[in-house]
Amino acid sequence: MSEHKNRQNRLKLPEFAYFWLSDKDHFLKRELPVVERLINSTDCGFLNAFQKIDGIIKDHDHYSAYSQWGKFLDWLVHCSVAYPQENANKIRNAKKDFAKRLLDISKRANELSTLMRLADMIGTEYGLCEKVDFHPLGLLQSTIENQADAETKVRYNLYARDLIGKARNLDLKYYPSTNSLLDEISRQYKQGYNSTHYSVLVDVNNQTTIANDFFMNFYDELQHQIDIKCFSPKILEEKIITLANWSDIFSVALGVTITEQHIKDFRRKVKNQ
Repeated sequence: MSEHKNRQNRLKLPEFAYFWLSDKDHFLKRELPVVERLINSTDCGFLNAFQKIDGIIKDHDHYSAYSQWGKFLDWLVHCSVAYPQENANKIRNAKKDFAKRLLDISKRANELSTLMRLADMIGTEYGLCEKVDFHPLGLLQSTIENQADAETKVRYNLYARDLIGKARNLDLKYYPSTNSLLDEISRQYKQGYNSTHYSVLVDVNNQTTIANDFFMNFYDELQHQIDIKCFSPKILEEKIITLANWSDIFSVALGVTITEQHIKDFRRKVKNQ
């Protein structure tokens, strides 16, 4: 038997990783093809990389090895489904559409606030009045009265109605006007548009690897888990888990060939931003 086959027979998926992947209830139906690739892979590079990660996980006593493997595998599988290259354009287009809608909402909230102020000025000058409640808590009360969601209405009536009624009796000077609430909606949605629009521009102008979105989301979450002490920082030390190890893991998870150069290109892009 060749040395390659001997090594293949010796290497296997770490115990806790196998147990987590074997329980299909941990995953969504659309994620199962990725789970199958991981659990059935006989690639020596991939299995060796997982064994290295297993050693780091077992030395990190803040959380159980099973829990750490669960967090790692859940995110690896999720990213492999949500952020492969074929989904990149779909995600970016969704971000563009989302940003556009945020801006539209911001503009229309501002327009509505202006119209309400003009109507109020005319009504005040000529003594005109309709059954419109401009008190923000009055608006909340009437919204609940016309609420289609029965569960929300029941909970409101049980826990909040009397308190809101008492608060409503306070002078209007203690509350922002409904117009001010609309102005705040306009401001917040404009702020959301600005941040989303910026992220769209970054995505569109920096497509340097075949798995840019995958790398960005996977490594961001991995760093977050390190920051909150769920994982040992050793998992990102290249002298322990090398770029070759990561490329082997990503290749199996994504079902395409990921090289060390792809990861280096991504890191260079992030560094230059």
